[in-house]
Amino acid sequence: MRIQYFLSILLAGFILSGCPNGNERALSKVKTNRMNFPDPAKRTHDGISFDLSELFTDSYYSDYVLQKTATTKAIMEMNVHFSVETFGEYDIKKFRFISQSEEPDLELVHKYYISKRLQSLEEYSTSIRKKVPEKVGFPGYVQVIEGGSTYDSQLSTYMTASVKIDEKIFVFQLIGPSKHMGYFYDDFLGILRSIEK
Repeated sequence: MRIQYFLSILLAGFILSGCPNGNERALSKVKTNRMNFPDPAKRTHDGISFDLSELFTDSYYSDYVLQKTATTKAIMEMNVHFSVETFGEYDIKKFRFISQSEEPDLELVHKYYISKRLQSLEEYSTSIRKKVPEKVGFPGYVQVIEGGSTYDSQLSTYMTASVKIDEKIFVFQLIGPSKHMGYFYDDFLGILRSIEK
């Protein structure tokens, strides 16, 4: 039993010691690209496409999304996560019933999503809701939340945008440690500007 315990600790140490190199590779590429995500590649979700850095790979961690069919990507070495979710007619009716609001669909979904994020945090600060830049080509809102809980040793930043395309609302998120997420706000807006249907 002690030999198995010792071998498992040794194996864990070996695996973990490999992680910093991956971290340095991803960080190095970002730094070389003047603190921007490099190498954008076309990605798709539910009938739309957008550009997202090749550093983002498929992720099966989805605790931070509301929809089961969300597209989730991550740069695991940097603990940066990206997602896009679709909210259709059924979802909008459900949110309207829950909130008893007569607001337009886009405002309704955005406010509901932001409220769910705030409920998941113990301490937070939030920016005001802004319209997405005109170059996005679709109506939408963007908002940034910074916060955490007693379970987290560091604050996280949640960049959230809701975009209306035809009769659906697409919610985009970029999430990561607050200490370096400020550099990536322009990248997040760049993802939104690249949306095509």
